[in-house]
Amino acid sequence: MLDIGIERGQSFLDSYVQEALEATHQSAKSDAPLSEASPPDSDADTPSADKAERRNTAKELIDLAVKHCDLFHDERSDGYAVVKVGGIRRTLKLRSREFKRWQAGTFYAETGRAANNEAASSALSVLEAKATFDNRMLTLHNRFAMVDGNLYLDMADTQWRAIKVTPDAWEVLDKPPVLFRRYSHQQALPDPVRGGKLSDIHQHLTVKSDDDKLLVEAWLVASAFADIPRPIITFHGPEGSSKSTASNVLKSICDPSVLICTMVL
Repeated sequence: MLDIGIERGQSFLDSYVQEALEATHQSAKSDAPLSEASPPDSDADTPSADKAERRNTAKELIDLAVKHCDLFHDERSDGYAVVKVGGIRRTLKLRSREFKRWQAGTFYAETGRAANNEAASSALSVLEAKATFDNRMLTLHNRFAMVDGNLYLDMADTQWRAIKVTPDAWEVLDKPPVLFRRYSHQQALPDPVRGGKLSDIHQHLTVKSDDDKLLVEAWLVASAFADIPRPIITFHGPEGSSKSTASNVLKSICDPSVLICTMVL
């Protein structure tokens, strides 16, 4: 299992956290002091009270994320969090809409309050700094990952499952030991079934030559490996010969997407 961990304790970011929270809110103070005979003006304390509330909310949001998330940064130095929702482990970019929704929902569930945008923005900046400087770098994969001689295929489903492929067998894992990044255009793969063979794909293609069929099969297998050279597959034929359809069929097998091929010359 992947052990991400959260490095806690004091660090040079302690001062940064405090400064970030202080810098987001300016206190408006009156130059004229209240006279002893004047009744207290309730509006005079409002800026100070609002400042303290926003600062406390931001601190609560930071503490909540540190408590519930595994923070890390990827090879591009972007901050990420691994969160658990309904027992399902999800990898979310800190600046993503999904993480902001998780943060807002979890904060409301624990406090019964809604966090204001200013406090949420301040907390997010601090969490990004913590993910980058206080936590480790982890490599994120897209759809395919080769780790320790085993191939992992992200199913991109709502359960965040992956298929583990070894030289001898394959299995579906509910909690894969690798992390994947996902993009909004990617779609889920169907659950695999046993008993098929690679040449079955030609039931859905119009490739005629046996040599070309073998080339298509080899290309499809090679698409799972990022560190080997491979050609760009191109289909040729007259209009209406299913060139675009063949491209979309191969795309849907290895990496289904809402983006489809509309024309192949």
